[in-house]
Amino acid sequence: MKTSCILLAAVLALTLSACLAPASSTPASAPESSSAVSSAPASSSKAASSSVIRSDYFYVTESDSSASDLKDASVSAPDLATPDSDAFTRFEAGLSDLGISFSERVTMDATYIGGEAGYKYQCEGYKIELYQFDPESDAYKKAESEGIVTLEGFGDFSALAHDGLVLLNNSSLPQEIVDLFNSL
Repeated sequence: MKTSCILLAAVLALTLSACLAPASSTPASAPESSSAVSSAPASSSKAASSSVIRSDYFYVTESDSSASDLKDASVSAPDLATPDSDAFTRFEAGLSDLGISFSERVTMDATYIGGEAGYKYQCEGYKIELYQFDPESDAYKKAESEGIVTLEGFGDFSALAHDGLVLLNNSSLPQEIVDLFNSL
């Protein structure tokens, strides 16, 4: 209970400081995960200890249940890198082929985890975060070898990596999403 109260106070303080900060210094979207990675392996269904970390600093959102109707969010967010449309288009087409729709696509500031660009997709009951990295970067090599990405100040998050892409691997992702990512 004490840990929950401390975490809640920290989240409230961060949210309040973000709301009070001038618009130019408000961070864009930071990665979100349902839990921080503990010392347990990423494949473990039970972590030794975990804490809930949520960070919803939305910069630009697009709402629509159809991926084909969505426009590129980076048009309204010039400070954020535009994701490689080919990789993300293939991922969105794969979601569609699986019958999975998303109600929102958010351009993420991937620099918080060492990436170049990314999107967060809001699906029913879970969120998918997919990022594009420079395959030669230390952050990508760490994601590939250790299965984690680090959000400075918040800790490590479980991740899957291949072909310059990183998928945050939270416990709520259906296996078919992981399989789709691995097929890209």
